[in-house]
Amino acid sequence: MLSRALWNAIAHARDLSDERDLRYQQRFDAQNQALEAARMSIKEGVEKAELSVNDRLTLLNELRTGVATTEQLEAQEKLINAVVIRVQSLESERAGARQLVTRVYAGIAAAVALIGVIVLLANGVL
Repeated sequence: MLSRALWNAIAHARDLSDERDLRYQQRFDAQNQALEAARMSIKEGVEKAELSVNDRLTLLNELRTGVATTEQLEAQEKLINAVVIRVQSLESERAGARQLVTRVYAGIAAAVALIGVIVLLANGVL
C-alpha cells in the first residue's frame, strides 16, 4: 500500500493540475471573449466603411449624372443656337427677297409710267 505521504503528494499534484487547468480555461475564455469583441468591432468598422463607400459612390454617380445632364444641355443649347442662326439667316434671305420683289415692282411701275409718258407724247397729249 501506498503511504499516506505519497497519497498526499498525489492529491496535491492533482490539485495543482486542476488549478492550472482552471487558470488555463479562464485564460482561454478571456481570450475568446477578447477575440469575439475584436471581431465584432472589426465587423462594425467594415460595415461603416462599406456604408461610407456606398454613399460616396452614390454621390459620384449623381455627379456623373449631373455632368452628363450638363453636357446634354450644352449640346441641346448648341443645337438650338444653330437652329436660331439658321432661322435668322432664312428671315434675312426672306427680307432680302421681299426687298427684291419690291424693287422689281417699283421698276415695273417706273417702266409702265415711262411707257405711258412715251405713249402720251407719241399721241401728242403732252
